[in-house]
Amino acid sequence: MCYPIIIKRYMNIIKKEEALAGKDWSRLRNTLPSEIYNIAWRAMEAADLALLQRSYIERYHLAQEQVAWASVAAHTYIMETVLDSAINFCCDEDATYYTFGYSYRVLMEAARRHDLPELETGDIPDNGDRDDVAKNEEEREYHVRYSCLAPPREKEFEEKVKEVLAQMAAQSSLAGRLLYLADKISAIPETLAYDMAGLSPVKYWNDDDISNHDREIMSFCTCHGTGAYKASEVWTASYIKRGLTKMDDTGFFTAMMVMITLIANKGEWYGWREKDYESLS
Repeated sequence: MCYPIIIKRYMNIIKKEEALAGKDWSRLRNTLPSEIYNIAWRAMEAADLALLQRSYIERYHLAQEQVAWASVAAHTYIMETVLDSAINFCCDEDATYYTFGYSYRVLMEAARRHDLPELETGDIPDNGDRDDVAKNEEEREYHVRYSCLAPPREKEFEEKVKEVLAQMAAQSSLAGRLLYLADKISAIPETLAYDMAGLSPVKYWNDDDISNHDREIMSFCTCHGTGAYKASEVWTASYIKRGLTKMDDTGFFTAMMVMITLIANKGEWYGWREKDYESLS
């Protein structure tokens, strides 16, 4: 699919997403689509590099028949790439504190640290309701221990990082939503990279381990013959159907999601989302 067609479709989709989200994405509308296109490519290249790194932590919460495992390091690298782009989209790096209430260093450190507890606990799923109380407590305890390793001169910095991580978990501030959405969006270029490499995790309707949440999400997605679903489409549907576009203060993350998908799928968007747009007419 040629570049002009992708740009045209992107612009049409963003207008509809803004209307459905009920947000004012004027900054996004005044940004050249070519800029978003270049940022999307950067995220996809980061995802391709992340395929080179593996660990023995099963992530993505996509059932046990998972062909390729993800690593915390790879996921964090993509998230930091996306977060850096989001911060620079919203403001100059020097103005990060005035825009989000925290410095660039604090926000990036929170991103680097957010999933480190999984090195001890294994995967801590977020399917909309993090109901594993024990793992959540282990996660908090890990962050406290990690913070205690810092020298005394970094005490104030460490307190700020803990604040942001708590806000990220609760999506309770502009900074918290920024990190939370960067975390969720980063899964889309990563799963697209797996899809395109033929390494996509697989889910089946007859798998007893599939949660009701996942079954509902999968009902929107396209089944590819054998009962397998594209991991990237499952993640995109989850992002949209959980209403995360309404949490997107600037529209940046939604724009990333749309542009990455259009590039990877050669200009194709999802029919189930197009049906949602019909309510606008």
